[in-house]
Amino acid sequence: MTRAEVKSKPQYLGDLRNQTAIAQPMIAKDASLLDFYNKYDSLEVSVLDKEDYARYFAMLKEDERALLKSDFNYYELTFTNSGGLVTPLIVEFEFTDGIKEEHRIPAEIWRYNDKRISKVFALKKEVRSIAVDPYLETADVDMNNNYWPPRSQPTRFQLFKNREQERENPMQREKRAMELKKNGKTE
Repeated sequence: MTRAEVKSKPQYLGDLRNQTAIAQPMIAKDASLLDFYNKYDSLEVSVLDKEDYARYFAMLKEDERALLKSDFNYYELTFTNSGGLVTPLIVEFEFTDGIKEEHRIPAEIWRYNDKRISKVFALKKEVRSIAVDPYLETADVDMNNNYWPPRSQPTRFQLFKNREQERENPMQREKRAMELKKNGKTE
């Protein structure tokens, strides 16, 4: 999966230009220039990686091993505190079957690190979307990062433009109608 994610990421413009501008790279001309990193694959699992995993797995308690073998879906969310005010976290998960589930995490979660924390959620169902503070109950200054998958929020300029184009609300229309009636100008 990670290899597919890496391949799907956009390429840098310089790399794309190098592919077309450089007919034959120097390592193709002179094999003595090849080094470790020309053949290194960071996603390939080595013998040492397998040993590290086996050592880690051996340290786990029986209930932790059972949890790994269960059919849960694990979601790790990272929260940052930009404003300095610690507040509870309210997270709403919408599952692929359309059901929503809300998790309320008390403000004590910030006690060890008041800048950045991570929380893992083990859920039985697959998540379609995640919303942080869905009912706007906390003092969040940047709501652009409250959704996964990301939702675009209108900018201040867009809100200002829309406000200029809005029609009158019912109270304004009634007030204008009463003024026209009062001045004897009925349509």
